[in-house]
Parts: sequence; C-alpha cells; structure tokens
Amino acid sequence: MTLTLILYDGGGSNSSRHYIFKEDLQKTANALGLEIRIAHYPPYTSKYNPTEVSQ
Repeated sequence: MTLTLILYDGGGSNSSRHYIFKEDLQKTANALGLEIRIAHYPPYTSKYNPTEVSQ
C-alpha cells in the first residue's frame, strides 16, 4: 500500500471541518488501494507550507 501525505492550509475553503472533499478523497483512495493522510496547518499559516514558499 502506498502512503500519500497531503498538506493543507486550514483556513477558508480548505477548512478541516469541510467533509465533502475528504469523503470523495477517501472513495478514491479505496478504489486505488492508497493510504492518504491529510495534515492541516493552522488557519492562515500557509506561508509555512513548503510548496507555497518561493525562495
């Protein structure tokens, strides 16, 4: 089984309280045989997300 970690900003439309996206992601993971983990940064701290920081 392959493990994938997804990092999200926890504010706005990516809020950790929105479940529809996570339900669809779980269905996809089940269909593909993947283990997916989602880690939420605290709201409005995306500046610490390494994929969004340009140097």
